[in-house]
Amino acid sequence: MPPNRELFVNSIGVDSYGNRGYDSTTPEVHRFQTWGVAAPNISKTQTDRYEALSICSKNSTVEEFGALPIKRGLEDLRIRLLEVCVGAAMTVYEYGRLLRCADRIPDYDEMDPILANLGRILTRVAITPWKCDGVNRVTDSPSDIIWVSSKVCLRLATHLTDDDVLRATVADIVDFVNPTSTDVIYGVALSFIHCVIVFIDMENEVIKHTPALEFLPSFYGSTPSTPGITAIARLGYLLDPLGQLDITVPAEHRMMKDLPVEVWTQITDLLFRVDDLISMASISSNSWSAANASLKYPRLGIKPYLLKGLQEDRPEANRLWTAGFCAESERGAGDLYLTPQTPGQYGFFYDLDYITPRDY
Repeated sequence: MPPNRELFVNSIGVDSYGNRGYDSTTPEVHRFQTWGVAAPNISKTQTDRYEALSICSKNSTVEEFGALPIKRGLEDLRIRLLEVCVGAAMTVYEYGRLLRCADRIPDYDEMDPILANLGRILTRVAITPWKCDGVNRVTDSPSDIIWVSSKVCLRLATHLTDDDVLRATVADIVDFVNPTSTDVIYGVALSFIHCVIVFIDMENEVIKHTPALEFLPSFYGSTPSTPGITAIARLGYLLDPLGQLDITVPAEHRMMKDLPVEVWTQITDLLFRVDDLISMASISSNSWSAANASLKYPRLGIKPYLLKGLQEDRPEANRLWTAGFCAESERGAGDLYLTPQTPGQYGFFYDLDYITPRDY
């Protein structure tokens, strides 16, 4: 039975991210429910490609892909950064209206280019957070699969909870990787509703992947955390930044080889620009190690601001889409807050709200 006029009007409200929707007090029977479209037809030839692979595990975790560095605070920082970027996108109309209907996309060919580009941006925030300069460097691509870095590829997809679709998607990612590669390569399949992470070691014929993990938080939820966001952020945390840039450990410089890594680490504290750290990495193995460790910390803005830790949220802030960080820049140290921003020329979705300087 439809609601009466008074109940209908009183049920008009907003979701947890400020988008127009039903009010939280709306009776369950009168809440609009979305119905996803059927998964695309997957041929036997496509699923046979998966069956021919040497799949060692179909229910892996990122922790099984490699030893995570023991820096819990940094891991939490990178997870929180991705959470707030996803949340900020959900509050912005241009993205939110598309994300709310992500389960109704028949297949990648029907995915809006704005949404596809958002998927590439979010994945790069997680995998290469030293490049978040506030400008969307990702260009539109007709391809459903691209390289995010030299070690990670992204496959945009739909219906990852469908077994046939998941198997075909994993096979597509493996086919995309050079079969003669001696490096371990990772693949991310992203449908926005879910994600899957793939581990590919062609040399040793080892392939494994996670199940479909929930990625997008509920629009009516109260937490920004999901298993998929955490998994993709952890994948980025697992990888060496310089390795992803194909910058190998250099031959020892005759005059610098004995300079200990602790000294190089102190030097990195004075370097905020990525190009400077890359130049430093080319001097010695110790300088490479120090630069690599520094690049694991996200850098935001053209300035840039180096995020070193989490800051307490402001009382008036909503942690679904706003976060505070301890930041450093060439101007000093301070507290940096990220807030949503309407997409402009470059389509990015966060704003460096303000930085309050403080003494070191």
